[in-house]
Amino acid sequence: MISILPLLALTGCGNAESVSVYLFFLGQIETLSDNASLSHNFSGAYEPEVTDDWTRAEDTQTSSQALFGELVTVADGTVLLQIAGQTYPGSGDKGAWTFSWEDYDRGTTSDTHVAGYSYTTDYENSRKDTLSLIEDEAAGTLGGTWATTTTVSLDQHEDDTWSTEVGLVNGQIVIGGALLVEDEFGTERAASNTSDETDCTGSPCLLSTGNVTETERIVQGILTDYTPEDLEQDVDDYGQNEGF
Repeated sequence: MISILPLLALTGCGNAESVSVYLFFLGQIETLSDNASLSHNFSGAYEPEVTDDWTRAEDTQTSSQALFGELVTVADGTVLLQIAGQTYPGSGDKGAWTFSWEDYDRGTTSDTHVAGYSYTTDYENSRKDTLSLIEDEAAGTLGGTWATTTTVSLDQHEDDTWSTEVGLVNGQIVIGGALLVEDEFGTERAASNTSDETDCTGSPCLLSTGNVTETERIVQGILTDYTPEDLEQDVDDYGQNEGF
């Protein structure tokens, strides 16, 4: 994740109205969902059938992670949570806070040829962290959940047929082992997009793959009487790895 710590440098720690130092305990990361997707328009193509004679059972327990963090209110009223080396902007009132940040790399690339050929990809790699926390000033606690959603996707579009002037016999669309077809002898082989054959039900050929994973962990924070200066001077390494 890309740190946004320079945000504090711009606002200036000296401009902070208040900084509260908490000792946080982060619970085990639980996977809520992990969904893969694939769609295409290749003629007669299908996903490989996965068979496995093995069954694996796993029940893993990991220790909590203990680390210090800071709840910072800057001069304009903006509230920031600094934890695990990252800074998350917050919103909310009456002690119910949502701190969130999304890192992403999204874009489009394309290759075209004057003889009449086009290959385009739309891609995304992203991670969004959302901490939903309730602050109890009287008890000196700050707790709730830390949810993370990661997304990886690739959408590919390529002309079904094209001229020999392009210089490509096989297309650039990346299929790998994602799709299979049967040849005239009934033998399975990897699907492909060739320049002189109609390989898809329409042009362009389409192949979209993706995976979205959602995880969550419990967050519990206890207010301390430390100051940010105490952390810098007295605690060299104020975070612990989760588990062993």
